[in-house]
Amino acid sequence: MPVERGELSVLFEACLGFSLGGIEIPDSRKLISIMAGSQKNPQPKVPIVEEAMARAVESAPSPVLHAWFWPDAKPFAVALSHDVDEVRWSWRRRLLMAAKHPHTVLQENERYWNFDRVLALERRSGVRSSWYFVADGRHPRDPPYRLTDVASVMGELEKQGQEIGLHASYLSYADAAMLKREREAIGKALGRPVLGVRQHFLNFDSSVTWRIQREAGFEYDSTLAYNEVSGFRAGICHPYRPPGHNIMEIPLILMDGQLFLYERFSVPQAVANCERLSEAVAARGGLLTMNWHQHTYDSYSFPGFWDVYEHMLGWLMARDPAFLTGEEVWQWWNLRSSVHIVEQERKRGSATWTVSAPDRVPGLALRFLGPKEAGLHADAETRVTTRGDDHFIVFRELPADEPVTVASEW
Repeated sequence: MPVERGELSVLFEACLGFSLGGIEIPDSRKLISIMAGSQKNPQPKVPIVEEAMARAVESAPSPVLHAWFWPDAKPFAVALSHDVDEVRWSWRRRLLMAAKHPHTVLQENERYWNFDRVLALERRSGVRSSWYFVADGRHPRDPPYRLTDVASVMGELEKQGQEIGLHASYLSYADAAMLKREREAIGKALGRPVLGVRQHFLNFDSSVTWRIQREAGFEYDSTLAYNEVSGFRAGICHPYRPPGHNIMEIPLILMDGQLFLYERFSVPQAVANCERLSEAVAARGGLLTMNWHQHTYDSYSFPGFWDVYEHMLGWLMARDPAFLTGEEVWQWWNLRSSVHIVEQERKRGSATWTVSAPDRVPGLALRFLGPKEAGLHADAETRVTTRGDDHFIVFRELPADEPVTVASEW
């Protein structure tokens, strides 16, 4: 039977972009626990929260109009990112590589730097990334560089349209003062505060980390993932606000170290795994968040790592997703969340809704779930498009504080 508007209903509605009143929603504490970070998804390769949302949508009374997940009706979205863990070989690595590749003894210690190589690769594809830098680190597992080592490259990346965020140090996930100090340090180096964070080693405590991140001033986190396996730790492939928190979580799904250091895939196996997970994201109109460390571009130390990344860039480009930085995901998701869709009338053969938002929303797309033969129109500049069985009405720009009527007839 239908349940009261509980936590799961609120989370589903925020993600799906329409009211689920009266629809059967599973009263699942397990799903809540997974999204709240206190429990890991027991099926890493399956977005089990998304599957529950899809079943809820299937039970919705037809027709339904809801805010599509991405601007301009893009089928899904991709957030590329790079955690900056290392920028030069350690002395141990230099000795090892001198034995394997003697000519490296005479080379400058720059095989981990690779910022220009990554920029050039992504520029050719017309995409941008989010880069997370460490501001401080005192634990043995913290990256072995200082902010002064990377301040100039951070500024150059930002000039190139890249996003800079904080790669918070190993112990900061449970230390509010440390996290605040690190955000202030990287903001001072950049000349502006940063909005996004990813914890080093994906260290995370659901009882404290989101809370202290928000208290430090962060708007979004992109930590929730497995270290040991690629997939859907949060059970979801859309951004969301965790239960009881006012910070956005952008779940991480694919990371180079997961594939090669833990799952121990060959390059063909890694490619097949990445394609399979990406197809699962695309099928749900989700967000594929990827993390490839720039130092693994060193093919001597990490053979095959970037072959997979370059393959996936081409694979994704062919499917025309929205490529967004973490900050752009946060901005868009907030805009989309402010859209109100209210059903005005439902009759045999027709239905109307009003659509409004406090701020203008460029490229807002609304998906119509109803009779396939239905027509769609609005009293604003729009276009109607289809993709498979999905019908969309796309606004050039939804005006601010000016309700627009959308109608459908069949």
